[in-house]
Order: sequence, then structure tokens, then C-alpha cells
Amino acid sequence: GRIERLQSPNDLVLESLTVQTPDRSRVLIRNLSLVVPQGDHLMIVGSSGSGKSSLLRAVAGLWQAGSGRIFCPGLSDIMFLPQQPYLQAGKLRDQLLYPHRHLNVCDEDLLHLLIRVRLAHLAAQPADLQTARDWDRILSVGEQQRLAFARVLLHRPLFTVLDEATSALDVSVQAQVLEVV
Repeated sequence: GRIERLQSPNDLVLESLTVQTPDRSRVLIRNLSLVVPQGDHLMIVGSSGSGKSSLLRAVAGLWQAGSGRIFCPGLSDIMFLPQQPYLQAGKLRDQLLYPHRHLNVCDEDLLHLLIRVRLAHLAAQPADLQTARDWDRILSVGEQQRLAFARVLLHRPLFTVLDEATSALDVSVQAQVLEVV
């Protein structure tokens, strides 16, 4: 079996979803059905190794081992924020625009995003957005996570799937960042 993905204009719907490990040796989630309307929040908690991240990967379209159906908007309308965000060497502007680097966004808007996620120290003026660095090496994990939240604010997806995406932030910063997204 394979998890079937179908288009849904607004809601996220899991229908009889069973999630297995990629080698199909273990069932992690069995026969889960739920509806998450656009704009609602859902928190999934459980012990380590219980399948939370696997479920989120299935929702994000990254995991297909199992059965059942996931109805959701297109993958371009979902952003997946893992615990360790994806960054690469390059311009700060490109890190903010990822994964849609060809968006036409003015520098002032990007600088404002950095302020909103408490990263104003990375760019004081528009020219700083053109600075190329190895960002995953020079930013702390907490700064990387805040940069990922800036992407969410910029792209405004219908759904954002967080997999421990605030684990490196202190409680006050977590609250502030989650409040703005």
C-alpha cells in the first residue's frame, strides 16, 4: 500500500491513514481520521519514536509508506518546518525567499521580516541582504529556526507543518514567533 494524496481546496483531511516505516516493518500510526480546517491549529504529542514526525512527513508529502488518504491543498500551499531548517551557502536574501527564490519582494519588506523574527542583527541595510555566507554554519539552530519562520511569514502558506521547529528557542521567543505566524 501507499498513502494516497488528493487535492482539497482548504481543509486538511486524514482518512483511515496508516503510516508505516519505509521498509514497512513497523506500523507507526493506524487508521487515523481527522479534519483540520484552514486556520485551525492541531498539536500532536507523544513519546519519542511514536511516529509524530513520520505523520507530519506524510502530511507534507515526504512519506508514502502506509495506506489511507490525505486530502490537502497542493504542496505549494504547505510549508514543512523541521527541527533543523534547510539552509545553504549563499545570499541572505535567497535564504529568506527559499523555496521560491524568484519572488519579487522589496528589500525593505525582507528587513521588516527579520525584525519580526528577532533577526534584525543579520541585516541593518538592504545591501546586507546580498551578503553571501555559509548560513547553516554561522547561525545558531535557534536563529535558523527563526529564519524558517520568516519564510512562513513571507510565503503565507495555507498550512504550516511544524516538527519541533521551535525546539532551540527559549519560551518567550517561541511565544513571540508563534504569535506572528
